Amino acid sequence: MEKAEEDDDVEFVLQILFCVYRFLINKVGVEYILQQENVMLFCLKLLQEKNEEIKKIIDEILDILRVWQLY
Repeated sequence: MEKAEEDDDVEFVLQILFCVYRFLINKVGVEYILQQENVMLFCLKLLQEKNEEIKKIIDEILDILRVWQLY
């Protein structure tokens, strides 16, 4: 894969993750995401990502979900 394609892929993943992050701002969004196994699996899979920006937003998303799962 070329560097430009790889950069585009990273940017695309970051945009998706940012949308998920913004969706988690309200209670209905959190409840919906917690019910979606595919979103959780996607996030867990990305924990192994080398890109630091992706790791950072994944950590933030998972932190929000962990807090909400306690309630």
